[in-house]
Amino acid sequence: MLMARCSPHLAMKIGNDRRFTIESSWELRQEPAEAPGAFAEAVRNWAGKVGDPFRIPAADGTFTWSEQWFVTEIVFAPEELASLRVTFSGARLGEEPEPVGEIMEKRDSDGGVTRSATWRTSAAGREGMPKPGQPLEWDGGMFSCESCEERDLDGRVFEFTVTGREVSCCALGGVVRGKDEDGVSSAEQSWFVGTAEADGFFSSHAPGTAAEWGGTNFFLDRVESKAHGVIGFDVTLTAREVSTRLLSAVRREEFFGFSSRGVALREIIWNTVHQVRPEDLAGFYGLVGTDGSSWSEAGCIVTRVVPEVRSPAECRIELELQHRANPGLYTRRIEENSDLPDRLEYAVDTAEFHLSAEMAGYRRAPGGGLLPIAGWNASGQCPFSTNNVLPVNCAESTLRTLEITETSYRPGDTVDNMPVLAEWIAVRVESATIAGCSGSFLRDRQSSSEVVDDSGEVHTRIRRTFLLAPGGFSWNADYWSRH
Repeated sequence: MLMARCSPHLAMKIGNDRRFTIESSWELRQEPAEAPGAFAEAVRNWAGKVGDPFRIPAADGTFTWSEQWFVTEIVFAPEELASLRVTFSGARLGEEPEPVGEIMEKRDSDGGVTRSATWRTSAAGREGMPKPGQPLEWDGGMFSCESCEERDLDGRVFEFTVTGREVSCCALGGVVRGKDEDGVSSAEQSWFVGTAEADGFFSSHAPGTAAEWGGTNFFLDRVESKAHGVIGFDVTLTAREVSTRLLSAVRREEFFGFSSRGVALREIIWNTVHQVRPEDLAGFYGLVGTDGSSWSEAGCIVTRVVPEVRSPAECRIELELQHRANPGLYTRRIEENSDLPDRLEYAVDTAEFHLSAEMAGYRRAPGGGLLPIAGWNASGQCPFSTNNVLPVNCAESTLRTLEITETSYRPGDTVDNMPVLAEWIAVRVESATIAGCSGSFLRDRQSSSEVVDDSGEVHTRIRRTFLLAPGGFSWNADYWSRH
């Protein structure tokens, strides 16, 4: 489908020969896009040919066919890959108004120029004369029509005196309203800006500034300009209505797989788009991991925030929200290295300790039985605290116990923490409570590595392994100080 949009005004020109001509420009797009050749052919068919009636644009983007003007020239200019600008020039159909007398020009005390001229035409040419307030490009200058006085000479011939005041900056036509592709209200207004006024105009109409002419909460979004000869610029201002609000919310379900029982697993994911004023942008920081049910449904958390600065007055934020019951939501574990000095981590495993006959205070007799060792020294030969030999069933037995690994973090690198590492291995047995388990512990192993926390500081990660004394025993500190 061919989409046509016209500038919201019709340019009327008066040449140095005092002949009237008109001009209008249209932007045409193909939606959906077609091949360039097909698009160009469609534009040519739409534009018609020289001699056709002129299109008179209306403020709402439509047009009517003129009965007073015809097309004298058509110019095609590519704007983008799928956009063409078509400019029509036109002249009067039939009798041309006849200039009468001389052009009168007056310069006021404020430097403003007022220009007047008179034309004579028949009744058929009355409708094509300028209207008060209409912009006029008059012999190289930009004027605004102040008045158009009509005099009936004899019922068949009419005389018109047009008075125009030179302008350096004026709005061309009214405000054209619409909605952009995201459903946000927009407003567009065209201006003529004289060369001398251009710097001041553009500085006071920078993108992001308030556009009261568009309405409440409208801010300037785009400023497009092109040279109007050497006298100034044709400027198009586009404003958008901007406030912090939800623009769209889309819910989707995705297939994740089958459970072990053959049940289909599904993910529930929401994607929302928000329009945000820059002063409200901070309210969307730190949302990841928080409740997002107000934008989606109960049980959803925010999993992604993507902010985009669209203009100085408008930000666009996309949120992804996932249901807490989504399969796979918690399968990713990311190493988080904040608050390391205050962190303790534990891992628990099952260990086996083999108690030999000698450790229990026994030796093998020639017949294969166990006999107490004469002069056996429990302090130096038994790993458990005892004053006598252990029960005979303990000899040559394997006892199961808990192996607990504790991970802690200390500021500084390994060299900085060497005294602490050496101090730990100097003691083998301690009575303590580790990971909520109390008893007699044997310090079994120690290792270290260096890690950088989230603020860039170096810490030493220390892993220490403890064995809980099995069977209600206590470890013998004298024995383990030698082994």
